[in-house]
Amino acid sequence: MKPIKSILPTFIACALISILTSGCAHKYTPAYESAPNIPLGQDRANQNGTSIALSKWWQSLNDEQLTSYIENAIRNNHDIALSMARIDEARQTLNSFTASARPSGNLGASASAQRVSENGANPVAKIPGFNRDQLVFQTGFDASWEIDVFNGVKHYLAAQSARIDVSEEERNAVQIAVAAETARAYFELQGAQRELRAEQSYIASLAHSIAILQSRYQAGDISKRDVDEAIARSASYEIRLPAIEARIRAANIALQIIQGIAPSERILPAKIQPPLLLNVPIGARSELLERRPDIRIAERRLAVRTNETAVQMVEKYPRFVISARFGWEATEPLKILDASSQAANIAPGIRWNILNGGRIEANIHAAEARQTQALESYSQTVIAALGDSERAFSDYRGVLDTIQSRAIAINAQQSALEHAQRRLAAGDISKLEQLEAARLVLELQTQEVRGQTQAAISQIALFKALGGGWGE
Repeated sequence: MKPIKSILPTFIACALISILTSGCAHKYTPAYESAPNIPLGQDRANQNGTSIALSKWWQSLNDEQLTSYIENAIRNNHDIALSMARIDEARQTLNSFTASARPSGNLGASASAQRVSENGANPVAKIPGFNRDQLVFQTGFDASWEIDVFNGVKHYLAAQSARIDVSEEERNAVQIAVAAETARAYFELQGAQRELRAEQSYIASLAHSIAILQSRYQAGDISKRDVDEAIARSASYEIRLPAIEARIRAANIALQIIQGIAPSERILPAKIQPPLLLNVPIGARSELLERRPDIRIAERRLAVRTNETAVQMVEKYPRFVISARFGWEATEPLKILDASSQAANIAPGIRWNILNGGRIEANIHAAEARQTQALESYSQTVIAALGDSERAFSDYRGVLDTIQSRAIAINAQQSALEHAQRRLAAGDISKLEQLEAARLVLELQTQEVRGQTQAAISQIALFKALGGGWGE
């Protein structure tokens, strides 16, 4: 055991150097603390809106069919699955780098055969008893460790962790978009089906009226012109049906695709009742900073850039590395584990890049410029998000007001139709005049269906603008 004792003082000295070097490490202070304060302006006055769980806003609409489609889309949508795979990749990359930042080692063994030249730099031919043909057996353990004295590794890990946060927020943004687009396709399908039903109902009533007019014409009570006008009116409504049916098919395909379903001619079921329109509270502006993924993405990217600047700053300082090897080396297999075959080496080292022609300073300035860009991007994202939410709220309130105004017009026109039916029964007006009153009611009702569909879509846009649609 004498060889071990002879190198023990060297190992102890190197270990002390390593400990002292580690003790000199700077105290770690995070390069990035929190997002900068952005003036958000005045909150909107309380609208006495319905309390809504924005994370799953669709459950507040009391439509089990819609809920089923959205939750199915979130489970099966390929964009969300792709985002999840990216998150897993980023996490594994971080785990790999975290492991590489710790002391690393390798255990190995080898056998090599070599022939040394007698006419080379070393005059082996003049060494008595030297065999130029050698067979060498080696086994042992190699280890190395770069001490993070100036916290460059910690800053890099913080940047990588923030990148994972970016990937997660991008997944949240995709989920919000998937939920919103599923609902949009659903309400377009629902609205077109309701519109088609109203048109078909009116055409059926026209067919009944045409049969009555033809009977009266044959009896000589009315002219052929009255019959022709009724037939022309029916035809003008029938030619509108293919366009509505095309909208149904388009919305149906969109609803299938977003759920990861292969498109087919089978029309998915939809609730035919009018959509539920809520009095949505827009909430405090500061809540947007917590909910909207685009803001959170911009904030996390700012964290990435800030930590990257800190990493570049560390390049100005020296780097400390400790490497060691312990093992056995022999030319005969049976002597490989003898004490006399032991070989060891430990080497603390320092690397300091001082002759770099200004490269490090240039990299620092470039990193600072990217950090400034990230800061400006974050500020712009916050302002744009505020504008998006205010615009979505204004659009939604506008369509609700239009629906209320149209309801008054429908009630008035319905009363006019009832009056026309009484006058028709009394013989004061013709059947065509009564049909015209019914047509005006249908047109208003069709507009109401379209308005309700637009309001439902605007409501979805508001939920999206408020950052709703992912589990908080």
